[in-house]
Amino acid sequence: MTAKPETRSPFELLVSQAQRASAGALAAQQQADNEWTGLLCRLGKDKVLMPMSMLKEIVPPAEVTPVPGTRSWLKGLANMHGSLVTVVDLQEFLLGEPLPRTEKQARMLVVSEAGQKVGLLVNEVFGMRHFRVGDEVRETPAFDPALKPYITAALKRQGDHYSVFNLQRLLSSSAFQDAAL
Repeated sequence: MTAKPETRSPFELLVSQAQRASAGALAAQQQADNEWTGLLCRLGKDKVLMPMSMLKEIVPPAEVTPVPGTRSWLKGLANMHGSLVTVVDLQEFLLGEPLPRTEKQARMLVVSEAGQKVGLLVNEVFGMRHFRVGDEVRETPAFDPALKPYITAALKRQGDHYSVFNLQRLLSSSAFQDAAL
């Protein structure tokens, strides 16, 4: 059996390759549009999902320099990669109890909003969870009432039921922005 010589021009071959590549990219984009990824964290005793799309980094708690005249939940400023990050104890802000110093699993979630970086201290991080659009449910699992203003959705997948924490609502809330005494 002899191979047939290619009858298409090099330009036609390039066009064909580009079409196949863009079709694959379109399919991947459509799949991504139907998925949502969250980071499962613990705040106090409750597990909540934070949207991965808003998180820039997940790091161990940084050393902070206290800022005088601020509320106790604003722990201070940290230098991360040459940028100042405002560090907030999210448990203390929401639940009124400071994150225990003995909390070895504590992590800082770095969020960038309007050019400002905020480091949110959480008790623990369990990893990413992936969901499809159809995984959203109406009923939310039980959680501390102090979280209610910031829980805006619930997701259920493979028997696990999660509350979704709205970081945008937190960052824009007047209570969060009013850190001065």
